[in-house]
Amino acid sequence: MQFCARCYSKWPVASSPLDWCPRCGGVLLAPSAQDTPAEHRNFRWVARGARLGSGRRATTGSVTPTPHYAEIPRWGLQDSPPSVPAKPTPRVDALANRAGRLLVITAVVFVVAALAEVGRYAILVYNRTRLVDQWLVYASDAAVWIAGAAAPALGLYSAVACASWLVRTRREFFARKGSRDPRSRWRIWVGCLVPGVNLVMPGVLLTELTAESDPRVRRLARVWWIAWVAGAGLAVVALLWRRADSLQAMADGVLLYAWTDLAAAGIALLTLKLIRSIEGRTLAGRQRVVHRLVPATRPARDVIEPIRPVTSTAKDSVAP
Repeated sequence: MQFCARCYSKWPVASSPLDWCPRCGGVLLAPSAQDTPAEHRNFRWVARGARLGSGRRATTGSVTPTPHYAEIPRWGLQDSPPSVPAKPTPRVDALANRAGRLLVITAVVFVVAALAEVGRYAILVYNRTRLVDQWLVYASDAAVWIAGAAAPALGLYSAVACASWLVRTRREFFARKGSRDPRSRWRIWVGCLVPGVNLVMPGVLLTELTAESDPRVRRLARVWWIAWVAGAGLAVVALLWRRADSLQAMADGVLLYAWTDLAAAGIALLTLKLIRSIEGRTLAGRQRVVHRLVPATRPARDVIEPIRPVTSTAKDSVAP
């Protein structure tokens, strides 16, 4: 007997087994005995050619060949490994990564501020004998005030980023030696950002950091320390010069502000050069290629043929 999987009707097997139920069009199971329990009957899966969702029942006249694969299917359930969430970058490291870009922007803004001061001085010189248009005076004042406010703000932001870079670099330096930085993070922050203290502590911290570095890096750190103190002294002189009352002293103060801005731009670039040198990179940020020089003991080839003594046989063979 064949049992229908849909209407559970029984159909006797005549000459050959059927595939579809004549009553409902359902799938007929494999032939089995009539008294075989349902859990022990033979089942087989039969693919129907009707479209999914069409709702039409297959009849014996519309039976098509059983669909099959020409080869073993290569598709399956996607079992991708669980994605590991990326660790958030600490704020100190995020600021340290911006140090180089901020130093370049700060140098550019300080150069613009210096040009604005030079432009104002040129207007003062021109105004000694001729009148100046009012719009030109307003444009000069706007350039001086905007650049004069943006440059110190960027300088302070760059100082914070450089202090973050120093914290991270010292941490990595002492970690490679198997120890911890003896100076806490807050001591480094205070030493780099508090006025007066930041004239001494950055040089000390850099000296400790470059103690085992290349001699050129140590020399560059000392040069930077001297330039940093000299630039701070020049900035103090420029601030005290504002108390001058005479017109000539004010005009000289404009030039002094221009030189102060140029010095600040140079210190920003020198700081960037020092950071890149400690990291083993060039000023442009590329990895430094180390060239090893080996002293040569002799030239590649003899420039002068060595003098050899003439033998007696050679003397006799010479014609008179």
